[in-house]
Amino acid sequence: MSTYPSALARRSPAEWRSAVVVAGVGLWTVIVVAGELGLLHVPKPSVLAALLPAALIAIGAAGLVEPTDAERRATIWAVVLGGGIAGAEIILRNAEWALAVPAIAASAVLAARRPTVVVTALFVMAGAYNTILALTPIQVYKVGPVAPVSDDAWEFLDDHRGDLEAAVGNPMPKSRRTVSVWASKNRKNLWESFYGSVKPPH
Repeated sequence: MSTYPSALARRSPAEWRSAVVVAGVGLWTVIVVAGELGLLHVPKPSVLAALLPAALIAIGAAGLVEPTDAERRATIWAVVLGGGIAGAEIILRNAEWALAVPAIAASAVLAARRPTVVVTALFVMAGAYNTILALTPIQVYKVGPVAPVSDDAWEFLDDHRGDLEAAVGNPMPKSRRTVSVWASKNRKNLWESFYGSVKPPH
């Protein structure tokens, strides 16, 4: 019966590489999630979230090594987590992008099955676009994404977190990237806490 050290000694290079990849993805997961939740200061966590999945995909696409099952699962997890974080960043700034992926998939299926219908619809939409803007009250353009919080604004909000949460009635996010959405949703209560009965500018 083999001992544990001897069993380790018989590990192949692929098994050692797989163990390193899985451990690296695990450590990357902890750092990225902690950075996104504001529990750990990570410079540009969204970049870090995309970097490792991109590197793993590039190595696999290059065909330099034959990935093991564990490496494949670790890569899939990294892509899912990194894609989720990147998608959340985009959706927080432009909420309509939440529908982009299913809309593209549905359009592709419809175009493959009914190309005439799709081409006709695109022609009608392109021809009527300016007419909609000119003759109807429908606003096709988005007013604009929520502005990011500046360093001074974030410092002020963080210093007065308790007072602002009491005034608004909702906990303020610990992440700087999501506090602007919170402020936008609670802008009326925030305005009243600062300026009382003074009406906000139009």
